[in-house]
Amino acid sequence: MRSEVRGLFLPSWRFGGCSFVEKVDLRRGKLFAKRFDLWDTMLATDTTADVGELRVPAHFLHGLYDDAAA
Repeated sequence: MRSEVRGLFLPSWRFGGCSFVEKVDLRRGKLFAKRFDLWDTMLATDTTADVGELRVPAHFLHGLYDDAAA
């Protein structure tokens, strides 16, 4: 992906599964988290040490170009 704006940001704004207010709130939450270095804290947290087993289906996704990191 060459551009995060064209590859992630604009398509997320065009997505019809969320309301405009939800999209704005998502962005506000991300900016809020960056102010307090919550992203760095999350990356440094090893949940496998705290959670030995989950008895429900769970999916954890993380990648270099995840919009959540933006």
